Amino acid sequence: MGLIVQPLVEEPLRQGDILENVLLYETAAERDEAVPILFDHVLVLSRNCNAVREQTVIVAAIDQVTPPDFLARLDNPSLDQLRQRIATVRDGDGNPDRFYLGPLPGSERRVFALLDRIYAIQVPEKEPARQEWVRVHRRATLSNDHRRHLHVSLLLAFGREGFDDFAWWPDADLKLMINVGKKALAKTSGLEADIERERQAAIAEPNEKKSEGQLKDNAHKAQNVASEKEKTKKALAPYVAEWKRRHNEDPLA
Repeated sequence: MGLIVQPLVEEPLRQGDILENVLLYETAAERDEAVPILFDHVLVLSRNCNAVREQTVIVAAIDQVTPPDFLARLDNPSLDQLRQRIATVRDGDGNPDRFYLGPLPGSERRVFALLDRIYAIQVPEKEPARQEWVRVHRRATLSNDHRRHLHVSLLLAFGREGFDDFAWWPDADLKLMINVGKKALAKTSGLEADIERERQAAIAEPNEKKSEGQLKDNAHKAQNVASEKEKTKKALAPYVAEWKRRHNEDPLA
């Protein structure tokens, strides 16, 4: 069925409808007047009982989110990798303000409803003017499955407070993260020792040309390991700082 489908012409306006050519207005602290903006499309968020009869209807802007090649980031993906990537985008994992719609009918441009760009629009209250307005502006609607998914997405976008990135960890989990980081640092330290032994062996190599090539290769490997070690230290630092804050002790000591 897909994420979006064509509605029946006689259906009233409802939650999940995709409208086109709807004028919106935005204000800002430095402006005295509302400024009109026009997104190509918007998604109706109002619950059905409001969308069917109320003059004021709540919508979210629809737009292409940069980078537009979010599916092309996988290098030569397998079918399963691509399936997981698209499902992750669909479910809004890690980005609850973006509600994936895929391409609209007649377009190949993948778009999202922006749940952090919400507006109130005015729709004619009386029939048949209201139904004519819907006929002119409605482009498509969500499938029933995706409409139910919209309910969950709205809850996640507005109902979840979130956590401090590091303060929420229970001690046991925090210690686990630190131990994993310590193992990664120990591994890089071991690699550094191996590289240093290789460097000393290259210096002692009687073949000067061969020694020069070995030293260049050795320097390249040393640079990569040092970079990886620095990344690990940076990633581990906030967990260590949180442990120190709680227990007044250095977990790396």
